[in-house]
Amino acid sequence: MANKLPLITDINDIPEQALVPLGEQPYVIPEHWKWVRLGSLITLISGRDAALTKCNDKGIGIPYVMGASNFVGSNLNIERWIEAPEVVSPSGALLLTVKGTIGKLHVQEAEKMNLSRQVMALVPGPCLTTEYLHFFMSAYITQLETAAVGLIPGISRADVLSTPIPLSSLDEQSCIVEYIEQINAKIDDVIQRLEHYVDEAPNRRAELIRAGVNGILTSDWRDEQGRSIDDWESMTLGEAFKWSSGGTPSRKRPEYYEGTIPWIKSGELPDGRIADSEEHISEDAVASSSAKIFPQDSVLIAMYGATIGKVGILDASATTNQAIACALPSPDTIPDFLALFLQARKPDFIALGKGGAQPNISQTVIKAFPFRRPPLEEQEKIVKVILSGLAKIDTSAELTQRAIDDIETLREATVLAALSGRLGLRP
Repeated sequence: MANKLPLITDINDIPEQALVPLGEQPYVIPEHWKWVRLGSLITLISGRDAALTKCNDKGIGIPYVMGASNFVGSNLNIERWIEAPEVVSPSGALLLTVKGTIGKLHVQEAEKMNLSRQVMALVPGPCLTTEYLHFFMSAYITQLETAAVGLIPGISRADVLSTPIPLSSLDEQSCIVEYIEQINAKIDDVIQRLEHYVDEAPNRRAELIRAGVNGILTSDWRDEQGRSIDDWESMTLGEAFKWSSGGTPSRKRPEYYEGTIPWIKSGELPDGRIADSEEHISEDAVASSSAKIFPQDSVLIAMYGATIGKVGILDASATTNQAIACALPSPDTIPDFLALFLQARKPDFIALGKGGAQPNISQTVIKAFPFRRPPLEEQEKIVKVILSGLAKIDTSAELTQRAIDDIETLREATVLAALSGRLGLRP
């Protein structure tokens, strides 16, 4: 479909119809730049859905871009091809998703592509480079999203064609693109390093917990106190604690789940303390099932499936389902120390798990697991050191993530400044 606006072929001779009125200009640009409608700089190709019977997954014909699911990062993941294309988009076009997920972008490198109605192709004219258009549209996506309408949000041709865009010379566009690419490369490198630091936080937590429950973090403390690692008792978890498990009251009795007693499922175990639960059961539910009320400071561990090895400490008495094993409080062990010990041994429990696609452990496996227990005073020291270290790791990761967000905000501001001409980038 042809554009209604005249195509600009000379930046020094812009048709009046292509100019954006002063009252609609988003921000101030250099005097030698012009605000114009995007439709005067591009040819817009709307996609059209092709019958799946015409498509193949053998790579025969023209790649078919069906929608946002094909846009993976800066690449396209093509799953269908079509021999008799409905709509052909040329190389160098900027592909834009316009329905459902709006604003996915890709610079087309293939010679030809077929598009569904969820995608449009913006083909730059002689006064616009694809790279400049790409950066501009990336910055303009939020405004396009606000124009979306419908149960499945979508934007129209008119929304795209009427978009105001600041037009500079091709040489200035090239300078702006080069500058943004250089800035993006530097920012991407910094963000990659920071994201790696954030991603490694769980590993640092695990290493800290393992070092603590193995006595490494309190080595100097023992020397100062005249203590020895030989003071630690060796036993099994079954010898150190009394274990039990919960149960599930009948779901056929809705009134069982209208009580006030917390009923904890394995997916709720937070590797920390538990103050409440998603569901609560009645006293009749406890009496009529294998569910048991466990006291405050009991330590819970998940035994089945994806949550195996997750741990929790009861802040108040509660019941659990049968997927959780419970170590009742012991005067010789601080609950937090046992919970941290179990967290440290999670990989071992997973390795010991048996069953189908997901691992399962039993109370028998847990009870037979070796356990080294330091004296109470050292347990207190270990818990204090670990919890303090974990808090520092979490705070550091949180601050790093905030820095990443701030850098992304700075990136957006820098790109906008470049596209608005405020940086004075010239050939």
